[in-house]
Amino acid sequence: MRTARSRQAEAAAKAAEKVAAALRAAADVAAAEERQHASGSQQDEERAKRQRADAADLPFWKPCLEATPPSVATWDLKQWRTQEDEEQQRRSMKVGLPAGQSAGAEPLPPRTGKEGYLQHWRRGLIGAVQSWARGCKAHVVSMIVALISSELGFGIESEVLAQLKGGQLVKEAETNALVVDRAVAALSALKRIGTEQARCEYHIILGALAPPMVAVGDSSGMGRRVSARLRVHRGRRARRRCGRAGAGARTHRQQTIRCL
Repeated sequence: MRTARSRQAEAAAKAAEKVAAALRAAADVAAAEERQHASGSQQDEERAKRQRADAADLPFWKPCLEATPPSVATWDLKQWRTQEDEEQQRRSMKVGLPAGQSAGAEPLPPRTGKEGYLQHWRRGLIGAVQSWARGCKAHVVSMIVALISSELGFGIESEVLAQLKGGQLVKEAETNALVVDRAVAALSALKRIGTEQARCEYHIILGALAPPMVAVGDSSGMGRRVSARLRVHRGRRARRRCGRAGAGARTHRQQTIRCL
């Protein structure tokens, strides 16, 4: 028969075992949490290393990664769909004022800067053009020309010319057109006079306006275009002279100057 002292010793031993088991469990939990934290930190570090390596291998990604707002990473599918719906609504708006609408009712100009129409991280024009151009400058030029043209784009050729160099290109084109029109009118008037002096003056003007000579078959020559713009053509004597000399002796200058 056990005594009271032995029963107390057994109870104390059991209590000590329970405390030891609790301590071991707590130590195991702490070790697991520490391993999990270390594993998470290691994964984050590895992920950051991969991003840095990708940015180093592909330099053109780096501006995109830096320009992307951090808040986008927390967007859910509903937010993305809302953004896309708004974008499609903006794209469906026709460019140009409706009939009867005044210029004062135009919307505010687009935003500039990092959140503007050129550098926006998702809707920026520079990034969109780079995406389609595939690194080719000629593709950029062709796309811009297509946007300006009336056939494929917005039909704003005259507006763009007016903005380039402060309208200087338009003024130069108007001046050149005026000079050529006056020359065409002078040639037409001299040809109708029929005197020897008028004929000499006629040839002097043609000689001054004749393009440089080029080899036969050279596509860079401007003889035909200049002749068409001045509304002149070869006369009978020039055709007979070219026929006797052969095709190799004909030049654009001869075709233009010997117009009667």
